[in-house]
Amino acid sequence: MIMQTREERHRKILELVADQYIGTQTDLEIALRKEGVRVTQATLSRDIRELGLVKIASGGRYRYASQKIIDSSTTTKHSMHASLASVKRFVRKIDWSGTTVVIITDSGAAAHVAEAIDVLELAEVLGTVAGDNTIFLVIQRDMSAKKVVKHLESLLG
Repeated sequence: MIMQTREERHRKILELVADQYIGTQTDLEIALRKEGVRVTQATLSRDIRELGLVKIASGGRYRYASQKIIDSSTTTKHSMHASLASVKRFVRKIDWSGTTVVIITDSGAAAHVAEAIDVLELAEVLGTVAGDNTIFLVIQRDMSAKKVVKHLESLLG
């Protein structure tokens, strides 16, 4: 199969990491090659970054997984919470002021943590904005940011 577009290649990568144990870029390159997709290391690195792939623990090893939910109809609340649990190690501090919650993460992890929070679709959260290591959550006017912090802390365990 010859991939015509970046979107087709991204779709194939997401399928592969969902269906197979892909622990390294080399594993991913080999799996793509078996599917008839030739890709350079630089392109593969860029694809991994653009797709928001992260490494998660699986059976005592680490493998790539997607933080993006392709088909929300097949996603359960359990897997949504699991998504947040998979990024909890990156969270350093959660605080609040007024109707804003501020989350400090490891450098480069804010987008992954914010996406895991977005997937939860919390009614209290109007939206998230992620930088490199800081996330702002804007909370509904009639909601308590302090309660949202407590809720997030309980989810992060």
